[in-house]
Amino acid sequence: DFVNGSNMFTPNPQVSFSDTGCYHVKLKVINMSGQDSIISKCYIKVKSSYCVPGVGKTIPDIGISRVTMGDIDNSSTQGKDGYQNFTYTSTGHMKVSTKAEIGVTYTLVVYRNTPMYNKMSRAVWIDWNGNSDFETNELVATEKNALTQTWTVSIKIPSSATIGATVMRIGTSYGNQSNKACGGNATGEFEDYRLYISPDITPPVITLSGADTVYLDQGNTYKDPGYIAIDNLDGNITNKVSVTSAPKFNNLIPGTYVFSYNVKDAAGNSAITRKRVCIVKPDK
Repeated sequence: DFVNGSNMFTPNPQVSFSDTGCYHVKLKVINMSGQDSIISKCYIKVKSSYCVPGVGKTIPDIGISRVTMGDIDNSSTQGKDGYQNFTYTSTGHMKVSTKAEIGVTYTLVVYRNTPMYNKMSRAVWIDWNGNSDFETNELVATEKNALTQTWTVSIKIPSSATIGATVMRIGTSYGNQSNKACGGNATGEFEDYRLYISPDITPPVITLSGADTVYLDQGNTYKDPGYIAIDNLDGNITNKVSVTSAPKFNNLIPGTYVFSYNVKDAAGNSAITRKRVCIVKPDK
């Protein structure tokens, strides 16, 4: 249903959805010369809401004072609220969301204010498949019963992650008490942040072994000094490297030959072309 006074003719309509699912959007234009329309299928996806984690009580030294990851850099009052949802926050001074590219590793840092009187446990969940549920395989990092002030973990975005908006949840609990994504923690604190999962756009890298320019006596056999191609997601893809020469290489004809090395990863990202020059010297 259209809400807040908007309707189908409003340039920026506001719509309320009563059920989850995948909604198509039809745009239609009419003038004196006729009409035209276009349909964008599954343009709006309405998901179920996430569970609200339960916390029995909060205490000042058990909780989260600051979170950083990518563009996220958010400070909050530690041990005050059992749950804070920053996924809906759009205040300019609060950096509470970040782009997260498939295949890229990000550093997450969770801070804790001093003084620290009690040990606590920490955990991080990311809804990789975007189904509004934190499943067992979506627990990405844990720390048990520690006095660590600054907790740093590396998180690699898996190739199986669903493209689009999702949620990262950080939870804390007192000592070695239970710390589950939906609570209920006897004592602790939770915070949610928005991640925007994006496709793999990081190109592979080709590294040449040996010199960029080599010399060869006319008639001798040319042996490539070697190369390697590494992709952040696909790993070693050296066997997919294409090597060409211009002009076509002929060790019997003196001249300058340029070898070009190219490769693409599974996502179609092209590496920066690397080149090696081979100078065939005339036989004396």
